[in-house]
Amino acid sequence: MKASALAFFAILIGTFTYGRDVSPDFERAQIRGAKTRIVLKAVDDVGNPVAGASIHVLMGMNYRLKSYDIDGVTDTNGIFVVEGKTTGNEIEITAMKNGYYQPSKERLCFIGIGNEYEVKDGKWQPWGMEIPLVFREVRNPVKLISKVDGYMIPATNCWIGFDMELMDWNHEGHGGKVTDFEVNLDWDGKPIDETDRMVLNVRFPGNQSGFYVTNRVKRCTFGGVYHADTSRRYEKRSLSTSTKMRKGDYQYTGYDPDVIMVARTRCKEDSRGNLVAMNYSTLYGIIVDGGWRGECEMRVKYKFNPTPNDTNLEPKR
Repeated sequence: MKASALAFFAILIGTFTYGRDVSPDFERAQIRGAKTRIVLKAVDDVGNPVAGASIHVLMGMNYRLKSYDIDGVTDTNGIFVVEGKTTGNEIEITAMKNGYYQPSKERLCFIGIGNEYEVKDGKWQPWGMEIPLVFREVRNPVKLISKVDGYMIPATNCWIGFDMELMDWNHEGHGGKVTDFEVNLDWDGKPIDETDRMVLNVRFPGNQSGFYVTNRVKRCTFGGVYHADTSRRYEKRSLSTSTKMRKGDYQYTGYDPDVIMVARTRCKEDSRGNLVAMNYSTLYGIIVDGGWRGECEMRVKYKFNPTPNDTNLEPKR
């Protein structure tokens, strides 16, 4: 009876390989487990090793009740080697160290859709794969205004301002007072599924307002910039989406989530045109969303420093 149940389970597991030819070793590993070796390498955001970081690994064994934990710390080279047995699913890696922002949680699965992992000699392949864990120092976090939200666009085919400090439109019937950036939803007015033209344009008004673009730091819970770079050229050009939009669809204005826009707004000049006051912010995306009901909204994620002339963009949590 036990052998029959095991055979049935093997057939059931095989149905989740999505038509790929798998070896008997692979099928056996999905049921009974196979050895694995994973090399975790803790580094800071410039690639230097981080020693003494605490590592916790949940090693998956099909059911969480059968899973087990592996704990340790990285050595002087930032290395911690994980060795154990797993059925190939639900391997979770977390790491932390005082004074650092944590790396993003890593999740591994040797049997996921599209993965090409194999089992050879009772070992999951690749044997000894290296996974970077990116730590960043906690320096001087300050209170920033942080927002991730969607806002119905109150008017179309005209420029309307958005106040990042008050988190509202600077428009009739809304609570905004200062314009940090403006949007113009250029729309022919047809239903979203029938429209020929729906473009969200974004610009930063003012003589010295603007933005520059930088890559976000991946694989870390803090991927932003510590400070706005005052030596950079802040671009004045407008950003826009493409002309087509479908119900439930969304589009980024010019840049994808892998980059950050660092913006300078609320600029004030003296009588000679010298910049004497400004505010800085990071924008992780300005998106137009078609919505499932066909109502257009702007979705935005940003962190705004309300203190004039303060370049610090490291958020206190």
